[in-house]
Formats: sequence, C-alpha cells, structure tokens
Amino acid sequence: MKIRTYLALMAGTVLVPILVFSAFALDMLVDDERQAAVRSMHELARATSLAVDGEMTRLDGVVRALATSRLLAAENFREFYGQAVAANVGRGTQMTLFNQGGQREFTTVIPYGKPLPPLPASNVERARLVLEQSGTQVSGLIQGRVTGQYLCAVELPVTLASGKRYLISVWNYASFFKKLLPVENVPGDWLIGVFDKDGMTVARNRGNDDYIGKPPRAELLAAIRAGKTGEIRHVSRDGVPIYTALVRSPLSGWTVAVGVPIADIEAAARRSVMLAAAGLFAAIACAVAAAVYFSLRLTRSIGSAERAAVSLREGKVPPDARTEVHEIDTLLAAMHQTGVVLDSVQRERQSLLDDAQERRAMAEEQNRAKDEFLAMLGHELRNPLAAISSGIAVLDLDGTPADSARRARDIIKRQCGHLTHIVDELLDASRLISGKVVLYRTAVDLGEAARHCLGALQMRAGGKLQHHVTTTISSVMVEADPTRLEQMITNLLENAFKYTPSGGTVHLRVERSAEWAFLHVQDSGIGIGVDLLGTVFDKFVQAPRHHRGQSGLGLGLAIVRALARQHGGDVTAASGGQDQGSTFTIRLPLALVVPAEQGESMPAAERAASGNILLIDDNDDVREMLAHALRHDGMEVSAAATGLDGLALAEQCRPFAALVDIDLPDINGHEVAARIRAREAAQPHGAQPMLLVAVTGYGQQSDRRKALAVGFDEHLTKPVDMGALRGVLARHAATTRTTAVNDHAGPPA
Repeated sequence: MKIRTYLALMAGTVLVPILVFSAFALDMLVDDERQAAVRSMHELARATSLAVDGEMTRLDGVVRALATSRLLAAENFREFYGQAVAANVGRGTQMTLFNQGGQREFTTVIPYGKPLPPLPASNVERARLVLEQSGTQVSGLIQGRVTGQYLCAVELPVTLASGKRYLISVWNYASFFKKLLPVENVPGDWLIGVFDKDGMTVARNRGNDDYIGKPPRAELLAAIRAGKTGEIRHVSRDGVPIYTALVRSPLSGWTVAVGVPIADIEAAARRSVMLAAAGLFAAIACAVAAAVYFSLRLTRSIGSAERAAVSLREGKVPPDARTEVHEIDTLLAAMHQTGVVLDSVQRERQSLLDDAQERRAMAEEQNRAKDEFLAMLGHELRNPLAAISSGIAVLDLDGTPADSARRARDIIKRQCGHLTHIVDELLDASRLISGKVVLYRTAVDLGEAARHCLGALQMRAGGKLQHHVTTTISSVMVEADPTRLEQMITNLLENAFKYTPSGGTVHLRVERSAEWAFLHVQDSGIGIGVDLLGTVFDKFVQAPRHHRGQSGLGLGLAIVRALARQHGGDVTAASGGQDQGSTFTIRLPLALVVPAEQGESMPAAERAASGNILLIDDNDDVREMLAHALRHDGMEVSAAATGLDGLALAEQCRPFAALVDIDLPDINGHEVAARIRAREAAQPHGAQPMLLVAVTGYGQQSDRRKALAVGFDEHLTKPVDMGALRGVLARHAATTRTTAVNDHAGPPA
C-alpha cells in the first residue's frame, strides 16, 4: 500500500480513541494552563527577587569598601564623609555612621558638621542591637528621622584598632525598590509586592504610596512571617480572590509576592480548552484530506533525507533544509549537525597539523639558533684560549728573547681581558634583559659621555681608527647611570666600526628636542637587510657571518635596548638595505635638574704606599699569581688558603689591607670580614681599621651589597684588574695618611 493509504487508515483508527480520551485531555489541559500561569508568576517573583538581591549585593559591596577606609580607621570623619558621598554618587544611595552608643556621627543626607536631630529611642536601640552583631545585616523597613520617608539599609559593624565600634549603614529610600519592579510584559491586574522580614510592605506596583509600611492581609502576612515559599490562595487587600506566588530571598530574608486574580487564570484555561476543542473537531474533519496532502509532503521529505545522506557520504555538509515534517526535520537537522561537526573536526585536525608543523619549524629554528650560538661561543672562547696557550708555550721556551716574552705576556693579558669581557657580557646581558640591574641615576652630559666613549675607542685602537669619524655633538643633560650610559654608547660605536669596512665613515651626533635627548650613530657599512631589521635587537642576532670582519656573541644591541628602556627611553635602527649603511638612535628623557659645576677631583696616586697585604684565597694559582703581582709593586704579602688561617695571620701581622675570597673551605669570606671588624671594635679608639677587599667570582649587585654590609670596604670581581686594585690600595693609603696627619696635628691654638 501507498503511504497515503496508511495515513487514511491511521486517521480512522485514531478518531475513536481521540473522542474517548478528549474529555480527559481537555481536563488536563485546563490544569496545565493553570500550572503554566503559576509558573509564570513564580518566574516573575524570582526575577524581581534577583533584582532586589542585586541592589542588596551592591549596597553590601559599598558598605564593605567603606569599612576598609583608612579615613574611618583614623576617625577622620570629615573626609570619610566626603568618601561616603563619592561612593554613592549617581545611585540615590545615602550613608549614616553610628557610634557605639547608637547615636549618629553623621548622615550624608545632612551636610557634615550641621547639627543632627535626635533619634527616637527605638532607632537608637535598633542601632545598638545591630552593633552587637557581626557581619553584614539587612534591615527591615525603617522610617527616617530627617526626611520622614521609609528606607532600607545594609549595615556592617566595624571595630577600629582603638577598640571603638561603629556601625556603617548604607541605605536607599523604599521608593527606590519600586523602580526595580518589572513593568514590561506584566498584565495590568497582576500585583507585585516586596515585603521585609516582618511582613511590612517595602514596594508595590499598584497603590505603592497607600500601602508602603503597612502589612498585607492576615493570610499573606502569616505566610511571609513563616518564611513560606510556593503559592497560596487568598483574598487581596483590594478584596479580589487571587493566587499568590511567594519567593523568599536567602540574602535579605525579604519576600517577593506576585498575585494574579483567580478569574484571569480560569478564563485563560477556558479559552485554551475551547481552542483545543475547536482544533479537535477540525482535525477530525480534515483527517482524510490531510492524509493525502501529508503523504506527498512525507514523500518529498524522505527524498530530502536521502539526498542529505548522500551528501554526508561524499564528505559534504548537508543543507539545513526544512520540510515541515518534524521527524524528518529532526533527522535532517541531525545530519546537518553531524556534517558540521565532521567538517569542524576536519578543520581542527588540519589546524592542529598546521600548528604542529609551525611549532616543529620553530623548534628546529630555535635548535639551529642554539647550535649556532654554541658554535659561535666555542669559537669566541677558543680564539683567546689558543692565543693564551701559544703565549704560555713561548714563555716556556728556553732562551726566549725579552721582547718576545713581553709580547707574549701582553697577548696573554689582552686575551684574558677578552675572555673576561665575554663572560661579563653574557652575565650582564642576562641581568639587563631580565630587568635585574639597579641603575644609579644622576644628571649626565650625554655629549660629554659620547666624546669620552669615542676617545676611549680611539685609545684602544692606538689612536688610529681605520674609519673616518665625524661628530656633531651638543651638550645635553640626561638623567642616567653614567656607567650604563657609556656602555650603550660604546656598544653602538663598536657595532658601527665592526660592520663598516676600513675607510668607511661613522658619524656621531647628539641633539635634543623639547623633552628628549637623542644620540645617533650613523655608518656607511654593510647595512641591515629587511629580514634582519625587525630582530636586530634580539639576543644572539647578528649579520650573516660572511659579512663580519670581527667576532661577537650578538648581545651588544640587546643590551643597548634593555638599558635604554630601563632608563625610560628606547633605541631604534634604520637602514636603506644591504650596503646602504645603518643609523642607530638612542632616545633618553632629559634631566629635570642640571647639577652645579663641581671642582676637579684630586687624581689618585698611581701606586699605593708600601705595606703589608694579607691575601686569603683557596685557589693556589690565583693566590700565587696575585701575591707575585703585589710583591712586584713593593708590597709585603702574607698568604693563607683558609679563613681561619687568614684570621690568625691578620692577628699576627696587622696588615694594611686584606684581599679575601668569599668561597673558602672552612668559613666563608663574609665571616672572616665580620670577625676582623669585631676585633677592631674591641681595640682602643683611634686604631686605623684594616682595608677589607672582597675578591670573588660573584659579581651581582646583591653580592656587592652583602659584602659591604658585613664590613668589606670594596668589592672586586675575578679576574682582578690590577689597575683597579692598585687604585683601591692607593686611595686607602692616601686616606690613612690624611687621617694620621689630622690626628697628630693637635687642636688649633
């Protein structure tokens, strides 16, 4: 049989049971309509309760914020009054502060300082009761003393450090809560009311002014006070029988009631029953005709489902078609959603595959960069090590001429300095780029610093640079760390010389604008390619090796950028491309105050006066070589390999100065310094303190501060620059002589 025949038989079979059960169905429909209306009432009550709770939550936030005020803690009520007013601007909210006696300190309704009318005894007693509580409290309906209007408050007792207790009461007029009652899509004969914990009317959508502050009818009042939720049937204050849905707020204990006349609900149910009955008879009349009509639609719908299945099999997303047959539409929707999910999974799979490939390429690039950096670092370390090794071999040869020995020592010294520079650059870059370097800022002349750096590079090159250098330098004061400023300028100049062939030009320019100082280093060198320009300030980034005439780790420009940004400025790079030269520009903020001219400092003595030096270091080679260098300068050197042996020598020899390593096998250098200072403190007044110099491989700022804190006068990092060490000893010797002269001069006549 065809589908239309089956449908005709189905229609005839269904008609008799429909007639039998229609009465039951209509009765159930009436009940369903009634329940639907009650559910709507509950939803409206819950929505209203949520709106009221939202306002209570806001008031709770305000009162808690005010409770943490430092002005309140200091009992600065005048300024706390202003803070309370500011916290409630634009919301119609007010605040009252009660003291522990229940009296008001102030209320934002009345200007601060203006006399407040006395409170009724009941209000004072209520405030005292709340002060005895803990945590936030939501009041019931209160009639204000100043305005006479009803209000509702959120209150929080606060205990100050002095032991005094105050009550912060943030409140709204009851009329504010009427604004929270829903208006749209609410039938005109529905009643919405908000009641406090005692059942007093806070707000009502109809006759609000007549009923505010009054209790409802006895049945509703009893239900509210009993905390009942759900629905009740009673008579309203207007004398109308109604269903009322009750929702109680767990936050405030208030109850929202929505009442609907029973007649409205029953009338809606009757209308639904009449419509259902009319539809039933229409269905019976049209059953046969509909069987033919819907058989055609069902056939077309099945065809749509078949086409959707074919599309799904072919990997396409079936269209989200509509056939007006629910089951078929559901099937088509499911097939369409399945197609969408499969397409999404495929897209996500492809995206994950692309992301994995991208991450793999990035990992390979990072691994390549790591390998290249390690190879470059190995190259940078092996070159000076090779020169040092060769120099030592020359010195070990029998009969080495003095001139060759001197050149070998110079090479070893220079290459040791190069190794130190590499290690310092790596450590310095790590600290700078992570922002762990402390800057000691002062007003510095940027132009003078630029001249000094250029002069230092010229001296390093023996006074003859292989480039044509021009300058346009103005005197511009900036607020910067002088050492780090010179480090930035030197790095840029070295970079320009490195990537500019011999005979090329390098131009150094210093200028200023209204707010900034600028230092430009422009060269005619190999330039920067477009692919490198965006990453030129990243760590370990350098031009391709075949362009470089000199070595390096690729950290100089990264250090410049980190330092410039720590100074509140920045650095930029510009280039026209390959072989078009480059321009690097440092931008720094101008100094706010230019320091007064200072007189020239007294030059330090080139050598310290002869004296006994104590050297404490557990490394035999370091101890031997440093002692040899000091003895060559005319010093008497006592040496020890442990901290305790060093303390014994210090007590025995009374040295002029002690050079102390920090990592010692028994007690560390900090303990050595502390014990020496303790001994000196126990000596008679006037004894000259020993110069204590920490000589260590720890070079962080925190290491320096710790060393100075335990009693060291100076902090030098290994390998020790003998020039710097001689300067330290010379300054201390000069200070010692000045102190001795002053001590023996006697008082003025």
